[in-house]
Formats: sequence, C-alpha cells, structure tokens
Amino acid sequence: MRRLLYGYESLKTDVSVPVNELKRLQVPEDKIRLAVQYKPRVIYDAAFQTANRITEEVNSCARTMEKNLEKLVEAKLYEKTDT
Repeated sequence: MRRLLYGYESLKTDVSVPVNELKRLQVPEDKIRLAVQYKPRVIYDAAFQTANRITEEVNSCARTMEKNLEKLVEAKLYEKTDT
C-alpha cells in the first residue's frame, strides 16, 4: 500500500508540470485529458493488484489457521484424559 501511495505522489508531480505547461500554451482541455488519460488507469490497476494480493495473503492465513485448528481438535480428541 505504501508503494501504491508513493506512486500516486510521484504521479501528481509527473502530471502536474506538463498539464500546467499545456494550459499555459492554451491547449484545449480535451487534448490535455487525452495526453494523460492512462495515468488514472495505472493507479486503478495498481490498487486492484494490491487488493488482490492482500486478499490472497488473508486467504492463505485463514487456510493455515483452519488446518492448525483441525490438528488441535484432532489431537485433543485422541488425547488420553486422566479420569
């Protein structure tokens, strides 16, 4: 997530300077938008990939915890008790 946010901060600078220059040169707004249209998509794709990776990690942890719980229950079921 930090890397994603850092990437956004970098994009702000990367986009702001050229947009300001294009505005100064009186380039029409629709042309400016075309020039930088892929930037928001890059951010969205990075966020989507990050969310997928987090979900994979959480699912992996949940599977491990489930297996450990099953082992614990199994061990307790077959454990001899002092009666």
